[in-house]
Amino acid sequence: MIVGVAAVFSVLASLGTARQVAYQLLTATGQVSFGIYYCAMFAVPLFAGSRFGRKPGFWLKVCVLSGLLITIASVVFSLVPIVDVNSSWGFAAKVGGTALAVNLMGAAIWRQRALIRRVSIPDEPTGTPQQI
Repeated sequence: MIVGVAAVFSVLASLGTARQVAYQLLTATGQVSFGIYYCAMFAVPLFAGSRFGRKPGFWLKVCVLSGLLITIASVVFSLVPIVDVNSSWGFAAKVGGTALAVNLMGAAIWRQRALIRRVSIPDEPTGTPQQI
């Protein structure tokens, strides 16, 4: 479902553009979306690592910080067009807006499914436990 929504938003963002610009909009939106996921992944050892057991070591934090900085640079560079466009700011707004819309839609779907799961799981087990 999210892939379908992403495809629709990408098509809408590329209306009125040339083929090269449309292709770059599509790939840049994907890069920004993956960049958001990678930033979240790299943030776990930095900000919440000690909650999951042992505290992350110094070198792990250095490597994670390096990955986070490179990912942020990749996201920023994805917003810069490499082909001729009418407005660089307009291109960046299309890429950023499309990536934001797709990720918000994905978060809304995830939240809805989590609420459905929470409601459908009973608080107390029914039946008797099995003996092993």
